[in-house]
Amino acid sequence: MKITPTWIADFETNLSTIILGTYENAVQRLHWDRLMTVKQSQAGRELIMWLLETANLYDRGNGGNTRIDELAGTYFEILNRDIGAGLVLTKNEIQDNQLNRPGLPQGMSPLDLAGQWARSMAALAAYHPQSVLYKLIAAGESAKGYDGVSFFNTAHPVNGIDGTHGYFPNVFTGAKYDLIADVGQANYGKAAQALNDSIAEIGALKLPNGMPRLLKPTTLLVPPAKRLVAKQLTAATTINATDNMSMNLGLEPIVADELVGAPDDWYIGCEVIGDNQVGPFVFQDRQPFELTSFSPMDQVQLNAKKEYLWDFDGRNAGSYGHPYLFFKFKKA
Repeated sequence: MKITPTWIADFETNLSTIILGTYENAVQRLHWDRLMTVKQSQAGRELIMWLLETANLYDRGNGGNTRIDELAGTYFEILNRDIGAGLVLTKNEIQDNQLNRPGLPQGMSPLDLAGQWARSMAALAAYHPQSVLYKLIAAGESAKGYDGVSFFNTAHPVNGIDGTHGYFPNVFTGAKYDLIADVGQANYGKAAQALNDSIAEIGALKLPNGMPRLLKPTTLLVPPAKRLVAKQLTAATTINATDNMSMNLGLEPIVADELVGAPDDWYIGCEVIGDNQVGPFVFQDRQPFELTSFSPMDQVQLNAKKEYLWDFDGRNAGSYGHPYLFFKFKKA
């Protein structure tokens, strides 16, 4: 097999086609974009800033009494990271069309290896934001958010920067929050009550100016063990006197295999309003994943190479956003 500029171009086209097709298939089974805000980045790091809801309206009497609010704001920084991997094939492997490496089937074609590598990279790239999301969730009781306390905490400053306006929780613990997985008639009512109490806790949250936050719960995130009860709690649409399995709160159920290690923990996510708003989690995209190599080479340059490298990488980062948009519930 002769390595020519045409062969290299065709090889890279095949890899790109495999990556694109696999990526498009993989993203159809993901849900991270329902919980994360995507921010396009223009630099190595980004500052995300917003005003705090400290303003209010006042009775101005006959119109001559003027009161000026002191506005406040805050921000957090997201630093982009380089994420990727590479494929190296030697000149001899390509020309002989045969691999001889530890851990691989002897005599395996380098073209077969490249195709499998491309499929793996595409699937990993598609899943990467969801992987980032669940790493953030898993670390949420210890890793800090922008307000200086852990993302899941019972004492978040209401105004985001100090405690003068009080505190609020976004993690709740106790038997009353047990979303019982046994969906028999007797236990269904307990699960429904747990969900109702949880939504009531969210509804009690206030803005720094004392007004209700008016949060709208939209997502019920559960581990696989609670799949059935989550479906039943969110799908019922009718109420009658003999059947208490009737609860439609407008929540979309998401069953996450990533939560299998914590079968008693579950979560509620709230609506993010506006295209430029910050959600509970942020995925910052500086450079989408792409395949890069050395295509513009002539035959002399190719003949001088002993190894050929194809690099698949992107630049991005994940971060915690607003803690009042995502709530954790656990029975102990």
